[in-house]
Amino acid sequence: MIRLLWFAGLAEAAGVREETRPLEAPIPLASLWNDLVRDRPGLKGQPRPAFARNGKAARADDRAEPGDTIALLPPVSGG
Repeated sequence: MIRLLWFAGLAEAAGVREETRPLEAPIPLASLWNDLVRDRPGLKGQPRPAFARNGKAARADDRAEPGDTIALLPPVSGG
């Protein structure tokens, strides 16, 4: 299992702020995101989020592992 924490507009689009999801083997965060978009129609068209894994910034090619907490954060634009 992994714990997912959804923030801001992503939480609204997903319809949840926190959830657990089965995970038996490590998976790249980008692949996890693709699975989440496939399972939740409200996420279609959303840009890929920024990720944090166990409280630390993570890249899309980092792997989520069973027992992890993954935060999904809307991308931030500067200006």
